[in-house]
Amino acid sequence: MYGGSLAQLVQWVWEHMPGYLAVLSRLSGLFVTAPVLSSRFLPVRVRVPLLLVLAAVLYPAVGDLQSTPWPWQGSLLAVYGSELLWGATMGFVANLVFIAVYVAGQIIDMEMGFGIVNVVDPVAGIQAPVVGNFLFILALMLLLLGDGHHVVLGALWSSYRWVPVGAASIGEPVVTGVLRCFGRTFVAGIQLALPVAGALFLTTLALGIVTRTVPQANVFVVGLPVKIGVGMVMLAAALPVYRLVMGGLFRAMYGDLSALVRMMGR
Repeated sequence: MYGGSLAQLVQWVWEHMPGYLAVLSRLSGLFVTAPVLSSRFLPVRVRVPLLLVLAAVLYPAVGDLQSTPWPWQGSLLAVYGSELLWGATMGFVANLVFIAVYVAGQIIDMEMGFGIVNVVDPVAGIQAPVVGNFLFILALMLLLLGDGHHVVLGALWSSYRWVPVGAASIGEPVVTGVLRCFGRTFVAGIQLALPVAGALFLTTLALGIVTRTVPQANVFVVGLPVKIGVGMVMLAAALPVYRLVMGGLFRAMYGDLSALVRMMGR
């Protein structure tokens, strides 16, 4: 704690500012890519003060950082740049669950006939599939109800025990681990889409049989409403399953974050 004159205050701030900026860099990377924290629902005028306050709270908890060099005394890329990249990597891994949700929504939309219909995702501000946007909101609610955003911030705090400031190394094991997590994202997306997409495939198959049996039937007029109705019913029926599956995906994501921290500290 500080106690003394103005000159001592300036000296105290000067000594602690490099370490504070290092903590702020890692936290800033997390705010760029992590779910909820990177949301457009958090405007800049709220995000920046929140970022500064969280960095001030984390700084005393991560140990003595007074030896952190100033950018003109060391390499900016090696110190603050690596901290920013490290935080962004953690946020990217945490955000892979939502990428899987978008993949599932795109597959379901293609089967339901919504392939050319997109809506604006209010969180990310991008064009997203209709069902994917619904599943994204569902996943976001489950993340917040399960205090997942606190778990992500807790993983960042615990990362300082494994990866001190300036010691982060994004080598081959880390890149391989991130790519492996990214590859599992598409598998998870297919698994999420399988109940609804499977039912829609059987519906398409049945409509094809009807077309071959009754050529006079206008399957193009009947088929789209039928597939939309079947898709909505199956989507509603699969909601309890989605809750369990997404809970498992979030637990796997927490494990991936822990493994990533350990690999980064090697």
